Amino acid sequence: MKKPSSMFMFGMRCVRCDYEIIAPHKTELLDDNVIRHLWHCCRCKAYFESFPRFRAKARSVRELMMSVDVFPPLSGT
Repeated sequence: MKKPSSMFMFGMRCVRCDYEIIAPHKTELLDDNVIRHLWHCCRCKAYFESFPRFRAKARSVRELMMSVDVFPPLSGT
């Protein structure tokens, strides 16, 4: 019996052949809470989509980017 496909930390298993796909082929923001990932399996050539949702209290990407130091200042400068 084939186990159901599931999400992984760095991707998803193909719904047809169970091959691990590292990243979606395309991602679209549908609204403030829903994104769509379009997946393509290079092994069996299947195309499928997933719709992960943001948590209700999730911070926006803009808010996160404003709080991240990409190049933090050197100490003492």
